[in-house]
Amino acid sequence: MKPSPDLQPSPSTPPPPAPPADSGGPQERALVFLGRIRETLARTSALPELFHDITAAIQQVFGYPLVSLLLIENGQIKPQVSFGYAGEGRYSTGGMTYPLDFGILGRVARSGEAALVSDVGQDPDYQVYRQGVVSQLCLPLHDDGRVGGLLNIETTAVMLDEEDLRLMQILCQHLDSALGRVRLDAEAAATHARDQQLYAEIARQARELALLHQVRNTLSRDVAIDDIIRSVNAAIVQAFGYTQVSVYLLDRPYGGPPFTEQISRAEADTEACLVLQHQIGYREVLDRVPTSQGVMGRVVRSGQAELIADVQLESAFVGAIENITSEVTVPLRVQGQVVGTLNVESVDGMGLLARDLELMTEVAAQLGQALERAQLLETARLSEARYRLLAESMTDLVCLHAPDGQVTYVSPSVTALLGYAPAAMLGTFPRDLVHPDDRVKLESTLRRWQRPDQQERFRLRLRHLGGQWLWFETSSAPVPSGQGHWQSTSRDIGERWLIEQRLAFEAQHDPLTGLANRSLFERRLQDCLDRAQRRGPSAYAVLFLDVDRFKIINDSLGHRVGDQLLIELARRLTANVPTGALLARMGGDEFAVLLRGSAAEAEQLARRLIKALNTPLEVGTYQLQLSISIGIALGHPDYAETGDVLRDADLGMYESKHRQKTRASSAYRVFDRSLHERALRRLHIESELRLALEKRQLQLFYQPVVRLSDRKLLGFEALARWFHPELGEIKPGEFLSVAEETGLIWPLGQWVLETACTQLSEWQRLQPGSAVSLNVNLSPPQFQQTDLVRQVRRAIHKSGAQASGLNLEITEGAMLQSSAAQTISALRELGVGVQVDDFGTGYSSLASLHRFDLTALKIDRHFVDNLGRAQSNHSVVQAILALAEALKLTVIAEGVETERQRLSLLALGCSVGQGFLFAPALRPAEATQRWQQGI
Repeated sequence: MKPSPDLQPSPSTPPPPAPPADSGGPQERALVFLGRIRETLARTSALPELFHDITAAIQQVFGYPLVSLLLIENGQIKPQVSFGYAGEGRYSTGGMTYPLDFGILGRVARSGEAALVSDVGQDPDYQVYRQGVVSQLCLPLHDDGRVGGLLNIETTAVMLDEEDLRLMQILCQHLDSALGRVRLDAEAAATHARDQQLYAEIARQARELALLHQVRNTLSRDVAIDDIIRSVNAAIVQAFGYTQVSVYLLDRPYGGPPFTEQISRAEADTEACLVLQHQIGYREVLDRVPTSQGVMGRVVRSGQAELIADVQLESAFVGAIENITSEVTVPLRVQGQVVGTLNVESVDGMGLLARDLELMTEVAAQLGQALERAQLLETARLSEARYRLLAESMTDLVCLHAPDGQVTYVSPSVTALLGYAPAAMLGTFPRDLVHPDDRVKLESTLRRWQRPDQQERFRLRLRHLGGQWLWFETSSAPVPSGQGHWQSTSRDIGERWLIEQRLAFEAQHDPLTGLANRSLFERRLQDCLDRAQRRGPSAYAVLFLDVDRFKIINDSLGHRVGDQLLIELARRLTANVPTGALLARMGGDEFAVLLRGSAAEAEQLARRLIKALNTPLEVGTYQLQLSISIGIALGHPDYAETGDVLRDADLGMYESKHRQKTRASSAYRVFDRSLHERALRRLHIESELRLALEKRQLQLFYQPVVRLSDRKLLGFEALARWFHPELGEIKPGEFLSVAEETGLIWPLGQWVLETACTQLSEWQRLQPGSAVSLNVNLSPPQFQQTDLVRQVRRAIHKSGAQASGLNLEITEGAMLQSSAAQTISALRELGVGVQVDDFGTGYSSLASLHRFDLTALKIDRHFVDNLGRAQSNHSVVQAILALAEALKLTVIAEGVETERQRLSLLALGCSVGQGFLFAPALRPAEATQRWQQGI
């Protein structure tokens, strides 16, 4: 075992002197030792000093080089004093202890028998904690029949023998008696000290009880706040001897003032302060202390009492006098809210203790209760005064009623409210004034009012003396101990009722058109669904309407005109919706009709609404021709939620809108299962389109553009095609609209532009002298990009194509943008041609075409298709050609499919066209071959 530092011999301490030669034998030395012990016992009763003297005497009288005395406490062996080791003569060994199984010491402690080890090298229990030891003698010290300590002796030169053992055993008997007596004296002294402490504690508790009793008596007498505080302070000083006592209250506590009803705005903007109410024992006064300062302020903020034992160590301490030593500050509470502090301070070095904090906390609790009682009394006085004022200036109608309802009292306000004199109302019954439609509700309520625990509040109309009916809100309550009598209070709510009616209407109606809104529509539709669930199939239908190209009107004519147009449209639709059907504006330019009727009636209504819009709508100076798309969802038992019905009607509307994209007239479509399947396909296309761009599933085909007179090939129009490995060929009409809605139109358009430029460059290299042209469509979102010109320039530069061969096609709607003219001019500066696609179907202003640096107009296939059949289309094409000639623009006819159309166009003066009559869209290799052949 590692040697203990406390038992190592000190190299600077010389070995003890050997006994003098004439000191006599063992018996004489024992007598000398006993004499030393008696002197020590007579001189001291302190155990540490006694241990020191005993150990020193054994070493000096008997000449043992190493002597230590140890005690057994709490199952541990703890050295007390040692001589001949490191730390010689110390009363304590610094806390070093040994377990009860430690070496020979542990063996003696456990057995209670002395151990003589003449040769330590032969004892297996010996623990080396001092080099050079040859012999050890360890003896138990008994205290009240148990082993209470050990006397340990070790030698380094001579071996101990039985004579040493017998001699030390005799000495230990006397040591046992001496230790026992000292222990008894120590226990007696401790008992006396405890008795003194107990007496002091009882005396303090008596004073505390006397103080609390005096405080209670004081609080039971006084009711005014000032008197309560003064009496409590005096009781504290008188009963317990505190010399400095003070009470502060907040001018306004957090959450509202405790003892006042209101505070001014100026006071609300300043910091709350503690205001002195009364103090005893101070020469100086602190009238106000902000809650952000001092110990008192901290107690108010935290709500926790504090004891500051030494105020000199507290940086936050604020004192009224200089010689304060310590402080106790306790919060005062009223209804759980801190309203002030009780403070006790000591002076001239006398410190306050935790008991003072506990006592003042109890006093503060009682003081708080007294303050709360005073506040309640003050509140009661204020309530009484307020009630008198209220009765004199009351605006509500207050009545007292007998159990049968007869009026026994009515407030003077009845004259101002209903025009009657109060005396004229006595003896009447409520039903005499109530509107006939409200009397059933009144009678039912009167029966419930007879129950004493019942309170009611409802609305009714009362007759004014002048004959008009006014809305009131009436509440009732039984009169305590009134033997069935009850009270009613009625308040005029005429203005509020009108506001509520308006708010209720606005919550269910569109603020622009006055029609029902989506919320009301869905609630009525849900009623139809619930009725169908309860009673079986019910004939109803939902018509979902959307205005075609409404955004173009908004963008070109402004939102104010757009709003007026929606108002006029709502009027036109309302005039054609049958009675009993619900017309609602669902949002934006979307409307819906809930019709209770058959499928035939729903289609008949759709045709009537379409016909109603054949006449233009007048908005200011504008005559606007609108077309609408209508989807119809017929009632079905499978419908469980309104969203399902609206979804299917919406699908029918979209199908109607996209069925003939170029039409200029309204149309409707009844939903069927195929539309839902088509919607799922559209969703599938949307999820696959991004992957298709990454995997190069899209290809560019090229449709020839020819001279109509001799069919000579002039160029091509690039058209995107998608060949999906599972869905097969997907038409452009399907995936282009998805691309615009999902934002994929930008990467798709960039790919088309770069691929087309690469193909154009290849054709230009094959026939350097030929003037081949290639048209590329730009979608409206793509044309709106701020970096469009940079993208076109990069595509041309990257491919090496000549810009003069590239034509970009835009829609009429794109030209309505404010920056359209600037963008077109920038493209023309690159050498690129700009053409207007599907001209004649949009809302572009013909008068503003001259502002744009265009190169060609493309006649929409709708007008070409009806050439020779509709004179109006003939006139439109003729007008476009005249306009183009005036603006020096080329005209290209789209959708030429018959020889008759070609000849008609030539007769009108159109020289360029494209369509199936000449060729469909061709693969790149086929288009290249056509170009090389010139056909």
